[in-house]
Amino acid sequence: AFVPCTKDGAQYSHKGYLLVVPAVSVGNVGQIAMDLLLSTSKMKKIGYWHSPHVVSVICNDPLATKLKRVKGRIALPVEFHRCQKRKLVLMQRRSP
Repeated sequence: AFVPCTKDGAQYSHKGYLLVVPAVSVGNVGQIAMDLLLSTSKMKKIGYWHSPHVVSVICNDPLATKLKRVKGRIALPVEFHRCQKRKLVLMQRRSP
C-alpha cells in the first residue's frame, strides 16, 4: 500500500504524471541512475510503498549530504518522489 509523507494526510492526484521505475539489474545500475536523477533535480519525497512482498531494509539516505545540510534521514525500501514542474513521479527501489 502507498503511504503518503504528508503531515496533514492530504492526498494528491498524479493523473497525467509519468512514473519512472528503475530496473533491478547487476551492479544496481537502475538504483544509481535514480539516485543521480534525484540528487540533481528538485524532487520532493511524497511517500513510500509498504508491502509484505518487498524485502524490508533501512539505510542512511544517500541523498542527505553535507551540501544539503540534512542529517539523520533514513531511506526505505521503495520511495516515491515527485516533480510537479515536469509532471514526473520517480520510484526508487532499494531492495528486491
